[in-house]
Amino acid sequence: MRDNLNKTVVVRITEEQFLQLQRSILNDKTSMSQVIREALKNKLNKIEIDDIRKRKIRH
Repeated sequence: MRDNLNKTVVVRITEEQFLQLQRSILNDKTSMSQVIREALKNKLNKIEIDDIRKRKIRH
């Protein structure tokens, strides 16, 4: 069972990035939410990998 979380994420992008995002969505026939979900997942994975690397260096 999946609970909906009442969290808001604010992301600031430039107008050029927004237009690029729109073009990408139109070309790939995907939804805006799917693109944002994938980008967020990739970003969180990158943060986790960087954190693991930093922990290895500290020890």
